[in-house]
Amino acid sequence: MGTTTASHRISHEPEVGDILNQRFELVEEIGRGGMGVVFKALDQRKVEAKDRKPYVALKLLNESFKQHAASLMALQREARKAQDLKHPNVIGIFDFDKDEHGNYFIAMEFLEGSPLDKVIKKLRGTGMPPEQALKLITEMSLALGAAHNHKPGIIHSDFKPGNVFLTQDGEVKVFDFGIARAAKPKIPQAGSDVTAFDASTLGALTPTYASLGMLEGKDPDPRDDIYALAIVAYELFTGGRPFGRLPATEAKNKGLRPERVKGLSRRQWKGLQRGLAFEREDRTPSVEQFLDELTPKKSRLPLIAGLSVMGAGLLGWLLVPDYLEKQRATELAAQIESAKLAQIPQLLENATELSPESQRLLSAKAVARLIGIINQGTQNQVREGLQITEKLPPDQKREVITSAREAILTYYISLADAAFSPQEGSYDYAAAERQMALAGALFTDSIQVFRTTQRMEDARNDLLNRLDSRFNENLSAGRLLPDPVMDDMADVLGILRQLDPEHPLLTDPRLANAYSQQASNLLAKNDVDSAAILAETGLKQFPDDIALENLAARIHLMRNKEEAQALLVDLHRDLKQRLPGIDTLDGYRGVEKPLEQLRLIQPTNPLLSQAEAGLRKLLQPRLERLIAQEAWSDANTLLKQFTGQLSSDYMRGQQKRLLDGKRAPELLAQEIAERKQTIEQLTTGAKFTAAWERELNTALNSLDNLIEADDPWLSKQRERIGRLYLQQAEKERSADQFAKAGALLSQGKRFAPTMTNRFKAERGLLTSAESAWEQENRERIRLARVEGAKQSLLTQAKANDVTQASKTLQELQQELPADDPFLQVTGPEAIGGAYLRLAKRRAKRDDFAAAIKLVRHGLTIAPEMPELSEKLGDFQRKVEFQKVGKALKKQPPKKLHAQKAELQKLQQKYPEQYPVAEKKYVALLIKRIENAKNPAIATSLLAVARQLFPDNRALTKVVITKPLKPSIIAARGLTAVDAGRLSEAQKLLQEAKKKESGHPDLARLGKTLKARQDQAKKHFSEHQTALKAKDRKQAIAKVEQAIELWNDNATFKKKLKALQQPVSKDRCNPKYAGYGKRSSKFRCYDLLDGKRRGPIMVVVPAGAGNATPYAIGRYEISVGDYNTYCRLSGKCKPRSGKNTKLPLNNISLQTAQAYAKWLTGKTGHTYRLPREDEWLHAAKAKGRQPTGSDFNCLLRSGGSVVKGGAPIEVNVAPQNAWGLFNFVGNLQEWVNSPNGTKVRGGHFNSPADTCSINLSQKHGGGADKATGFRLLREIKG
Repeated sequence: MGTTTASHRISHEPEVGDILNQRFELVEEIGRGGMGVVFKALDQRKVEAKDRKPYVALKLLNESFKQHAASLMALQREARKAQDLKHPNVIGIFDFDKDEHGNYFIAMEFLEGSPLDKVIKKLRGTGMPPEQALKLITEMSLALGAAHNHKPGIIHSDFKPGNVFLTQDGEVKVFDFGIARAAKPKIPQAGSDVTAFDASTLGALTPTYASLGMLEGKDPDPRDDIYALAIVAYELFTGGRPFGRLPATEAKNKGLRPERVKGLSRRQWKGLQRGLAFEREDRTPSVEQFLDELTPKKSRLPLIAGLSVMGAGLLGWLLVPDYLEKQRATELAAQIESAKLAQIPQLLENATELSPESQRLLSAKAVARLIGIINQGTQNQVREGLQITEKLPPDQKREVITSAREAILTYYISLADAAFSPQEGSYDYAAAERQMALAGALFTDSIQVFRTTQRMEDARNDLLNRLDSRFNENLSAGRLLPDPVMDDMADVLGILRQLDPEHPLLTDPRLANAYSQQASNLLAKNDVDSAAILAETGLKQFPDDIALENLAARIHLMRNKEEAQALLVDLHRDLKQRLPGIDTLDGYRGVEKPLEQLRLIQPTNPLLSQAEAGLRKLLQPRLERLIAQEAWSDANTLLKQFTGQLSSDYMRGQQKRLLDGKRAPELLAQEIAERKQTIEQLTTGAKFTAAWERELNTALNSLDNLIEADDPWLSKQRERIGRLYLQQAEKERSADQFAKAGALLSQGKRFAPTMTNRFKAERGLLTSAESAWEQENRERIRLARVEGAKQSLLTQAKANDVTQASKTLQELQQELPADDPFLQVTGPEAIGGAYLRLAKRRAKRDDFAAAIKLVRHGLTIAPEMPELSEKLGDFQRKVEFQKVGKALKKQPPKKLHAQKAELQKLQQKYPEQYPVAEKKYVALLIKRIENAKNPAIATSLLAVARQLFPDNRALTKVVITKPLKPSIIAARGLTAVDAGRLSEAQKLLQEAKKKESGHPDLARLGKTLKARQDQAKKHFSEHQTALKAKDRKQAIAKVEQAIELWNDNATFKKKLKALQQPVSKDRCNPKYAGYGKRSSKFRCYDLLDGKRRGPIMVVVPAGAGNATPYAIGRYEISVGDYNTYCRLSGKCKPRSGKNTKLPLNNISLQTAQAYAKWLTGKTGHTYRLPREDEWLHAAKAKGRQPTGSDFNCLLRSGGSVVKGGAPIEVNVAPQNAWGLFNFVGNLQEWVNSPNGTKVRGGHFNSPADTCSINLSQKHGGGADKATGFRLLREIKG
């Protein structure tokens, strides 16, 4: 709005563009908080005065202040005081006023830079170096100290990083003193200028930085500001708050203590802790003392005395360039470089807190890391990388996909190959297709995706064709069940289900019919079990097939019949043995069930009569006694117990006697009613199962015994049962369940003998229905066979199996009418398409003659297929062009003139294609000219070419130059290259460039030389890889290969010589001293012949007169060590048949010294017997001995040897802290002393109470069974 001074009336909350009090023009909103909004404003008075800094910061207070008149007055007084507070580190306040609408505002000094809270946010988790943090803390302390010492004192009460500003000029400015609470005396004096308002009610309190006293509502105190200053100092040092985001009240209740700040002295840390004290009484009393305690002693005086002005150095560190930004960016960059895939998204998220430029650089680094992992990663890493890539911005996503193209394509192709690989038994084509679709979506132009997809599709079509053939073969051969040796239908169907779950062959009716027919044939041969397996297998594949369901029903009936026959044999054998011996009623109760089963299977069996006769002899006397006693009910109950074993006539006669109307009319009526009820219940819930039929039959028979045979109710019930069977049979017939219907008719006829004609009629209907169904089924099978042939033809055609497809078409021509659409169109076009695909493949190889032949074959089968006719013309045209091209390529110049007429024909016949062909022809001729070694032939070719193509510009540019003489220097150079003298060849090349610059031979020499040099350098670089893998032999071989290619290379020869020097690296490292017990990696040994080890040693710390550590045997020298020495040196015979882990004894001191001398010569390191003081130093290990005294010394109990008495293996006894075994007991060990050879430590026959490290005696050096040794090995340097 420029500098206009016109009053700008406002009727709403001030906003950018408004002018307050005809003075302050609101230019930009620069902040908003709980107290109000801060604007950058143009002060018109400063503009008029031509002030170089015309802008002010104008804080517009919120509505809360209008509602607190007393607080507003107090705030105004404090603002006036703040105006008087002049200090370099306190922001200047110019005015406190309100506009005509009652909006209160404070005009302050306008600053440019960065608030401290934003700086601290960038310090997250890191913090500043202490010296830099102290500079900021000092300036903030000076600002607060000036306010506290002001008359009257001013307490900020809302000190926090958001109220501290770092200017571009390097100054620290504290602001918002004008809204702080004023310090109140304990007893306010009347009329005193003491502010009484509470800033916490007006949003001027931040809980995280507020002291305990402030949160509890106590009077303001300078120590409140010290608490806030200490928290800010802690943030600057560490990048975090001492109590997190918790206010002082909660932090105190939880007993929290701040974690110590690294980099501060003990005195500084105590000073900071005192500033953070929760209770005022424990807190530092003044800002000056807080700063004094926090400042290092050596810098206290200059900091306190002269820190009122600091200069731009600090902010230059912070902002120009931003050190914190760079520090954080550097950390994130380092993390990204070594990040795992899962960490990359979080690191990218962390980068969002930085500047856009840093974000861009870190994002690029993260993307590069992601690309690197994908390019070098495993399948799981590529998959995870793609998941991360999917969430990236489009440009980064595109970069990853482009840069990792090959790795991603390999990943998808490998997944597809794993899913669908017929050779490996993988047939999930759908999964493979999905993977290639994903790859195709990422790389729409990828020829690799196209070729892989085509390859898989061809493999699928070929596999389907082979499966179709196997299906038909197995169908014809009847191989329907799994066969462990032969190919069978189960194999084919198993693959098909994986390859294509919806494939027509899986539901081919021919297969269902095959199961049915083969099972029926087996039934005819009474092979019920095999038939059952086929029917069951077929029903699993075709659960709704009628023929198989009927077959299963027939099998069920036949199995029931077989089972009944088997049961009959068992029952007959059992009863025949048992019946003669039964002489009690209980005995007959025991055979009740087998007799009932026998009656159901064979009612006329003689055993039934035999059993009944025996039963009646026992039963009749009992019945007579009960009748005589008129115990009708008991007699009836007894009789009913044997209903199943007695004939109907007998039961009827006896029950008439018992239930005669005169004797027991009520009992008779009750019996009849119960039986009728049972029959009605059974017929109402008819189930037609075997159990239901047995129960119904029993009920009818029992009722028949009580009433007359022609009883109307019974006759009616039998007819009702007959109708039920007829109705159920009709249902089964309607459902084409013919076997079930037939069984129902047979059973129903037994229950209702009076309805014979009805059952006969239904039987006739059943026979007719079954015959009609079989006729329809034959037609269905015929059609299925035709459909199967059609499917086979299409499958064969897709697989380009044109021979078999043509045969199938001929077979279909015998089955279908000539005008069938499949014969007319579908089949021929499918075969024609196959011929077309085969022709195209031939054409890609430029074999157009074969392509034409294939197309013509296709046209004989599909003459109306336009694609074939079109391709035939295309291929014929290409043959004509090809013929001319071959002539131009091979014929001599004299014969090429004849091609003029052929070219004219092509131009007239194919005007559209001819220009492209001409370019190819001309390029071909130019190449012949360039390659012609004879200039005369080249000239002749060029002349003919210009006659054939007179208007071609490319030919006008061809110039035939006289060939140069061969370069003699280049020839010498090539000879040197062939001889491997590449350095000499390099010098000759440089000489030739000076003398024969531009000669074409130089290019050939340079190319040949560089290729040989690169190959030699490659071999040489590979030796470093071999050395890293510790394969010295391979490293030498690689350098030798490099020298073979470049035999005058001094560097190579020098390296070979160095590698061939014997390795002298000491395996016994002094830094391992004292760690021998901890791990095998701290023990050492020397290789004796590149493979076998010398004695295993441990390194002991310096001592016993040795200024450096030395190595000593971890174990006593063992029989195994001695045998190795004997075999390699030939100086002794190995001790065979002895435990090689036992310590070596029965040798002389001279032999031990010879062994040490041999080790020294073999390894290049000095081996010897230890001195007595060296042995003691190693054995004592500074007093760190194993607990207990479990050494191999002699211990007796009751006259028996408990321990000791013989040597034990060297690695069995306890070890000391440095890793030595058996330094006490087992064998006493030779040591050298000033007084001659001694033995130390005792042996297996030394009494346990005297056996110790200190046991010592002189020794003459002879061989004995109690003496052995361990060796010391010196460590060089």
